[in-house]
Amino acid sequence: MADVLQPCCVAAREAYVRRLVLGIVSYPVIKSFPCPECRRIVPVRLYAPPGEAGESA
Repeated sequence: MADVLQPCCVAAREAYVRRLVLGIVSYPVIKSFPCPECRRIVPVRLYAPPGEAGESA
């Protein structure tokens, strides 16, 4: 079951994905990083570029 992210985590994840997409050459990308505000671990799962096939949690 997926945890619901806090607003600070959602904003941090969106910013991280924007930076990540600029430098990715191949997919999938499966990473985690700590939220800069609350230090909660935020998962990032990209199976294709967000503009092409959407984005998955």
